[in-house]
Amino acid sequence: RYRHILAVTFTNKATAEMKSRILSDLRSRSASDPVAKEVLLNLLHDYGSFAVSTIDRFFQQALKAFSREIGQFADYQIELDRKSLIREAMDRILDSLTEDKEDIIRWINANVSERLEQGEKLRIEDSLYDIGFLLKSEEHRELAERCGVDDLEAFGNQNTLFRVSPTAKACAGIIRDFRDAVAPFGITAAPGEKISFDGRKRLLKSCPELAEIKEERYPAYQTAFVIDRLIFSLGLAGEFYREFDALLKEKNVMSLDESNTILRDIINGSDAPFVYEKLGVRYENFLLDEFQDTSNIQWENFLPLLRESESKGGRNLVVGDVKQSIYRFRNSDWRLLGSRVTAEFPDAVVETLKYNWR
Repeated sequence: RYRHILAVTFTNKATAEMKSRILSDLRSRSASDPVAKEVLLNLLHDYGSFAVSTIDRFFQQALKAFSREIGQFADYQIELDRKSLIREAMDRILDSLTEDKEDIIRWINANVSERLEQGEKLRIEDSLYDIGFLLKSEEHRELAERCGVDDLEAFGNQNTLFRVSPTAKACAGIIRDFRDAVAPFGITAAPGEKISFDGRKRLLKSCPELAEIKEERYPAYQTAFVIDRLIFSLGLAGEFYREFDALLKEKNVMSLDESNTILRDIINGSDAPFVYEKLGVRYENFLLDEFQDTSNIQWENFLPLLRESESKGGRNLVVGDVKQSIYRFRNSDWRLLGSRVTAEFPDAVVETLKYNWR
């Protein structure tokens, strides 16, 4: 039976501790329970089938089984440090700037000059790194899917500079007009700083005209201000996507976050028996530990397997502490443990522990 039970947690240390506890418990029971003794001996002689794993390791094993379907060499590696890939891709963009890339050089020069004229400091590398982290974040992926935006279509296939230039001009116009509108009321901000109405309730209450300007135009100003802070880097988003993909192919690696997305697309388009066939094992019972650290995409990858287990009468256990989700460890979503698990499995028994053993 143990060959059909999978337990997952988040770190190698926690995995080792879980295995140790299971073996220790079986050993202590073996003195008076022959069944426990038999299970313990079987586990020790068949240790490779003792399926306690990190959640990432399980997903990577699953993805390796689908290497042919995703067009990857079987010996590809998973890169856990996404930030290093992003930095290297952005560095390559800057290192490759030659005279034949006039549009990009002109774009960089114009933005740097504009920021300097406004008395701002602009660190090109930091700005590019920041937008790279945003474009490759899970939050961005979820929003793009929800809004029906294809990043490769939006940024990757054409020179992005010609797309963002009109947006940059529009944002600059909105920002300038709003600053001019509120300046007569003594509301100003240094170049590059956002105008704020914090602590101005009395002024707004005594000046209906200013209150009307704030209500009607401030949201558009705030949006334009945020976009304006990102517009320089977004102009190079197309170059970034192309360089990032080329870097992955050159190194024969796959980013951990990208691999989870690919696996989600494979699993969602397949039934659970096919997934098990590719894995070479059929799990009937699951233990998901530290569930508050689970991200939406990890949940989406596990969901078909849990549904299959439940349909066959399998018993599954989800353990976690919603309050710990405040740390947002690796894009975790507190709503999963807070409500979505019980919404997906309404017959699940929920037990709140009286004591926090941590």
